[in-house]
Order: sequence, then C-alpha cells, then structure tokens
Amino acid sequence: MTTPPTGRTPAPTSDPGPSGSAEEERATQLARWSTAASVLVIGSALGTLVVTRFPQSIGLGVLALMGLAAAVYARRFRAPTAGAGPAGPVGGQGSRGAKGGSGGRAGAADAPEDRPGPTLEQRRARSTVVTIVIGSIVAALHLLPALAWNIQLDHQECLDGAVTNQGREACANELDDRLRDMLPIG
Repeated sequence: MTTPPTGRTPAPTSDPGPSGSAEEERATQLARWSTAASVLVIGSALGTLVVTRFPQSIGLGVLALMGLAAAVYARRFRAPTAGAGPAGPVGGQGSRGAKGGSGGRAGAADAPEDRPGPTLEQRRARSTVVTIVIGSIVAALHLLPALAWNIQLDHQECLDGAVTNQGREACANELDDRLRDMLPIG
C-alpha cells in the first residue's frame, strides 16, 4: 500500500553564495570565542571571592589565561567591519556624514541623529579589548605568587597555625622579609 502524495514540494533554498556564508560562519565563530573569553575571565575573577588559598588560586590564574588566549584569538582573527576604516566612515566625511553642517558644530537637537551608535561588531571588538585587559590583570594577580612557590606555601602553613592577630602579623612580616631577600630590589 502506498501513501498518496501530499502535494507539498520542498521549499527552494537560497544560497547566499560561498563568500557570504563563509564570512557569516566566521563572524559567528569569532563571536563565540569572544563570549567564551568573557565567561572564562569573569569566572576566574569571581572565583577570587571563593578561592583565597595559594595553591588552589593557581587554577583561577590558568582559567584567566585561557580566557585571555580566547580573547586574543577573537581579536586577532575578527572579521573586518565593512565601511569603516581607521579614518572613520567611508568617504572621509567625518562623524557628521553627508549633511555637512555649520562649521563642525552640532546643536543639541540634531546630535543623536548625526551620531549613530556603535555597531555590534564595534561593541564586540571593544568588549574583547576589555576582556584582554581584565584577563591580564586577573592572571597576573593569581600567577605571580607562583614565582615564589616555596615562600608562599610556607606562608600559608604559617597562617594555618596562626590563631591570633599577632600570629598573623608575624606571618605577614616573615613573608615580607623573605620576599625582600629573594628580590634584588632593596
């Protein structure tokens, strides 16, 4: 027994062309890298509120480095924005566009229509730069103590045994003295 045809034909698919779909796919992929970078860096920064002990904080530094690498990848290989170069909009017309104007002065009433907001690509590029800066700071804060691994572990053991504020101050003073001895500054 065969089923009768329903009379439906598949809808024709329109192919935007090989370059259009590849560029869109690339832009989507880079947007995902940028989002992943932001999530990793924000996660490592918020993890600082929970993880305060030295050896465990190295993991947060590595997480921040992963986010930093993803942000650099997204920034380095981002799709170029059409129509805007380093000098501004196409045609060198500046921020006022084709209207010209009264000697470069914009009145308060016509300012919003003369200056359109940043595009999504520009916002994404800016947020990637912010992610790179914050990721660098968070990674440095977590990974620089690893340069003095033994001193940091001894300090952590000292803090574990310190019950009073005087004991904690003694641990802090000992850490300062040992770090000064290790560094050539001084």
